[in-house]
Amino acid sequence: MIVGMHNLSLHVQDSEGNWSGIVKSSFLVFNAENGGIPSLTSCEYWIDGVYDQRKTTVVSNGKVAFAFDASTLVPGMHNICCRVLDSNGNASGIICAYFFVRPEWENGTGKVVSCEY
Repeated sequence: MIVGMHNLSLHVQDSEGNWSGIVKSSFLVFNAENGGIPSLTSCEYWIDGVYDQRKTTVVSNGKVAFAFDASTLVPGMHNICCRVLDSNGNASGIICAYFFVRPEWENGTGKVVSCEY
């Protein structure tokens, strides 16, 4: 990414093809001392504020993809939060999006199959 201000947009898709609303956040890319601009290496994400159960996925060519099984969540409102890490070990700010688990997902059809940013 080039140095400067950028925007991050995030939304998730369920196994039935339904997309959540889009959440947007701004972030700044700057020149790093001693070694140029660091690259994004991984993304951490967690559900309902349970950071201790976070998952990590790799960033490949500036893109992140992951899936999680929402059928294990009780019906109602939940949130997913994520942040990215760079090659210098720095973490971005946290961005969170809310989603609703429908009662009919209790039968195991609630797999979130895509998350895009």
